[in-house]
Amino acid sequence: MNNNNTGQFKAGSLLRRASLVSLLAMSSNVFAKDINYIVTLGAPSVMDTNSNQVTFYVDFDEPVLNLTVDDFQLFNGAGAATIASIIAPSDGSNLYRLNVTTGETGSRIAAYTRNNGTVTAADGEVVTMRFTGQLPTYIIDKTPPDAPLVLEPIYSLEKDPIIKGAAEPFTTLTVANTIGGQTCSIIVPASGNWECRLSPELPFGSTALTATTLDKAGNVSI
Repeated sequence: MNNNNTGQFKAGSLLRRASLVSLLAMSSNVFAKDINYIVTLGAPSVMDTNSNQVTFYVDFDEPVLNLTVDDFQLFNGAGAATIASIIAPSDGSNLYRLNVTTGETGSRIAAYTRNNGTVTAADGEVVTMRFTGQLPTYIIDKTPPDAPLVLEPIYSLEKDPIIKGAAEPFTTLTVANTIGGQTCSIIVPASGNWECRLSPELPFGSTALTATTLDKAGNVSI
């Protein structure tokens, strides 16, 4: 009786061990190979943008097959942004272009892969896509800066007066005499107070100056 029980226990142990080995084998087959990739900003190539569509470059160490938009996800406060399409390489490289429709101002968009078990290597083996490096993020800003103020001088006898005013900090400000072609351009400091000197010199007589600012995302003051 004891011998039979011992024999049954051993048989059960062997069965459980065999099942465990089978499961491990299945698990290793599902994601048996790692392929690394990096993500960079594509178009535009700068972080701050007002674009309605941005493109991430996704570069794999080696060729992959069956890669679709379903194998990617957006995060980092992507808001209403959505993945529009993915373009496979046609030049022999492993560089994919992931196109994303951006959301509202304030969205921060980053992208990386999902491992759904459908992407394979060139030989048909299912792979695990592993991200390496730093994950770039687009910052969406579609709000134009306020129009800059020109405060000084109201009147001047100088042909090259210093123009002073106020504008949104860190924007690129341009003052111009559109008729004569005189201009000056500066980055507005943190205080918001700016000054610049027009070049070449102004002609004698009345001059109407225009001032505009351009922010990092490409929005122009209105």
